[in-house]
Amino acid sequence: HEDNLLSVYANLDTDTLTVTDKTDVQIEAGSTLASTGNTGWQDEQSYLEFQIIDTKNNSAINPKVFMARTEDEIPLTLSGIYLSNKNGDFYDLNTHKTFSSGLYRIYQKRNTKAAPYTTTIMINGVEVDRIVYDLIVQENGKSCVNGKKKYTSSDVYPDEKLQLLGEAMLTPGKTTLGLVTTDIHGNKKQLNYSISIY
Repeated sequence: HEDNLLSVYANLDTDTLTVTDKTDVQIEAGSTLASTGNTGWQDEQSYLEFQIIDTKNNSAINPKVFMARTEDEIPLTLSGIYLSNKNGDFYDLNTHKTFSSGLYRIYQKRNTKAAPYTTTIMINGVEVDRIVYDLIVQENGKSCVNGKKKYTSSDVYPDEKLQLLGEAMLTPGKTTLGLVTTDIHGNKKQLNYSISIY
């Protein structure tokens, strides 16, 4: 595009491609480019891979930022909350309510159908971390999203079951841990946990 943006349509069925010229081509809005394909890693399902790349700043932009808003978003979930300490020990917040002081990463059970636009961590009503998924940047050859620091994809998705909500320093005393996920329309899911820190 003329504004240093590049649209990437991937996982297309090559037999149905309507544009085969590899040079710049003007494409009318609403034109069919191809049918979705199947590269195999998607469990034999057909999905479009769509990206917007900012070539000037060498970053990827969430395509939803540019799309017309519809109210047909898949509802977010916020459940299966775990805290992980610096040693990599995981604690289920449904069964653990007392923790030693220190830095913790907070995870939720990963939703395979809907991803939040932002995730927010609050301690006693004060925001301490907020991850925003509107921009993916390259840092030392790794894709990162911005929170209170840059989180890599392996930070955000440490395995197939969890997604990072953020980090928080827990200090001694009674604490209310607030967790919020928000979709692109601003719809929120929120949970609060009363925990004790020693």
